[in-house]
Amino acid sequence: MAESIRRTVALAVAAWLLFLVLVGTAAYQSMHRLLDTATAVSETHRVLRLLESTYSRVADAEVGARGYVLTGDVPYLRAYQDSRREVDANVESLRAVIDEGTPQRERLNQLEGLVGRRLSLLRETIDRRRENLESAIAIVRSGRGRVLSDSIRTLIDELERNEELVLVLQSEGERAWVRQVIGSIALSLATALAAGLLVLNVIRRDLAGRAAAARALRDAKESAEAANRAKSDFLARMSHELRTPLNSVIGFSNVLLKTRASDLGDDGRTYLERVRDNGMHLLTMIDDLLDIARIEVGRIAIDSRTVALEALVRDVVGAFEEDARRRGLGLYADLPDAPARLEADPSRLRQVLVNLVSNALRFTRRGSVTVRVVTDPVSGVPLRMEVVDTGIGIPLDRQAAVFEAFEQADTSTGREFGGTGLGLAISRSLCELMGFQLTLQSTPNVGSTFSIVLSPARAAAPARVEETVGAG
Repeated sequence: MAESIRRTVALAVAAWLLFLVLVGTAAYQSMHRLLDTATAVSETHRVLRLLESTYSRVADAEVGARGYVLTGDVPYLRAYQDSRREVDANVESLRAVIDEGTPQRERLNQLEGLVGRRLSLLRETIDRRRENLESAIAIVRSGRGRVLSDSIRTLIDELERNEELVLVLQSEGERAWVRQVIGSIALSLATALAAGLLVLNVIRRDLAGRAAAARALRDAKESAEAANRAKSDFLARMSHELRTPLNSVIGFSNVLLKTRASDLGDDGRTYLERVRDNGMHLLTMIDDLLDIARIEVGRIAIDSRTVALEALVRDVVGAFEEDARRRGLGLYADLPDAPARLEADPSRLRQVLVNLVSNALRFTRRGSVTVRVVTDPVSGVPLRMEVVDTGIGIPLDRQAAVFEAFEQADTSTGREFGGTGLGLAISRSLCELMGFQLTLQSTPNVGSTFSIVLSPARAAAPARVEETVGAG
């Protein structure tokens, strides 16, 4: 009996080992094929993106050139020049991806020639505009540019179709390979299944143990979530309770400074100012803790109204002018010519701007901070609100972390510049609650741009405007 069991177990082990070898070999081969396919698919998608971007940039160059011809405004010329540089970069990237000696490479060479001719024609139009407006308009009306643009579009469509065809062929080859792998695995599995039945009882006991462990883990997770909710609720309540006595400390400090400043002497006045300033700093931190706790437990309510963005920006910039002057920094508001209106919670939007401007001033040693409202040049719909600084910047590997609660760019930042690391986390959460996005572009030692990406659908019609800024 024992010998029979040993032979059976040995047979089961051998069958499972064979199964594992076959599966491992198939998995190894599949992994390499999938990696190759994934690389090819990624390159195909990149080619498609670059092709569409090239056509889009050519169109942007056309718009910039025509805008310059019609108006003579230099910003249109800069748009043309920027688009031309991006077209050159896209074509260079396509040459790096598409192999030499292939039909696609020949098409790319044709595309490069057409794009070069189109851009040269735009360059000629711009040069003619500097000499004679009618001569430049005559080039536009000649239709040569439209013919070149249509040829570019046609050639790009052909390139895209061929790339998509390659993608389809790759997918069909992979499906055939997968069917072969599945057949091999099914055959080996059938052999191993009989041997596996011998250890079914052991597996069943193991599964029972795993189920018990999973239940224990689920219970522990639920307990941890309940404790976290209790913590957030406690923090929200305590922060609220702390604000009342702290407001009294700040209020009485201000009263004494206004009514008894001459009786206190220089040292007494200095000490009382420190009490007031530190109390206000502590109140700010408590407000941040209260906001983050309310966000965690879902107690932040958004009261959407029509907001005049120009008035809001001027209000925020005015509140920080003295701070910027004391730091030796420029603080500017870059506003559109036409009124920009938006449906948002004015107090929460102001809170986000205050956080961003405060951070920008705190992390900028020299230069300036600019608050900008960007609108659609045609419709006037507000697109973004930006806070641009010339400060220390944020490394790329830390740009996502700064939006997490209690996080800063590095451990030394908090010691040098202060702050709790809550402002950006609160700002991003408030933007999301209002249907907006808060994004960051930054270069170390050059500066940062925080952008509130607005929802065009929430732009307010002029007839509904109420000059609402909101209190801090």
